[in-house]
Amino acid sequence: MYRKRAMYMAFVIALLTGRCTYSLGDGGYDLSQFRESAELSSVPDELRDIVPTNGEAARSISAQNDGGDLRFVIIGDTISDDNRTFRTFLGEIAALDPRPSFIVHLGDRVVSPVVDYYGTYLKTISDPPCPILHVDGNHDVREEGERISRAFFGDKDFFFDRDDMRFVFMSDVHGDGDFGFSREQLGWLEDKLKAPSPSRKFFFAHVPPKAPFKRINPGLSSLFTPRLENEGEFLDILARHNVVLAAFGHRHVHASVVHNGVLMIITGGGGQRNFLEPAVK
Repeated sequence: MYRKRAMYMAFVIALLTGRCTYSLGDGGYDLSQFRESAELSSVPDELRDIVPTNGEAARSISAQNDGGDLRFVIIGDTISDDNRTFRTFLGEIAALDPRPSFIVHLGDRVVSPVVDYYGTYLKTISDPPCPILHVDGNHDVREEGERISRAFFGDKDFFFDRDDMRFVFMSDVHGDGDFGFSREQLGWLEDKLKAPSPSRKFFFAHVPPKAPFKRINPGLSSLFTPRLENEGEFLDILARHNVVLAAFGHRHVHASVVHNGVLMIITGGGGQRNFLEPAVK
């Protein structure tokens, strides 16, 4: 009985989430070469330098190391009809005074067919108001998305320093559909956080850990946030090294909680539709 009920619930969720389709619009870059050639893993010559890699964006942000105040924007899950919502956000960010130093995109910028939606997304960010740093979302690494993401954005796990702050970015999504961090990734994270300087450390990934956000996981919605691989060790590393902020996307809700001294937030959907998510006060 329980198994049948679980299968029914999974079917309903699949049916609803399968309806997350969006109009594509015209004018995106042609990335069809990634569809035609499974071996293609680099940017085609005609599209070279249309957007900076994560490494290039990070270096440009670090170069602004002037000791002044720092403003940055966190956004995620931005796919919408014609990218209309995200384009509106970019316009609002451009109008801010002072303008933020950078934008963190927490992932899920495309849906299937990934090649076509990625072409539209890259066109949308070809003239951004400030550098954009990209974290992989689970939708972004499906189909040809892993190769496209690596070709245009480079490293999926990276960091940079600015003044007395360290910003660490990691991918906790995998092509097999599992979420979490490998032992090798956790060793890398430990190494990047253990130094006493810079003293203020910030962390960014797509899928949030389950334990800190129990209050937004009632009933069916709990299936959207499975426990991450090696979640306990991951949370322990953040706490031991006094991470100031850990930001996640994936769930299309706004939520914040202090967990073992670490402020953890879910940024909410940046345009993507919201199915079966609870209201969070």
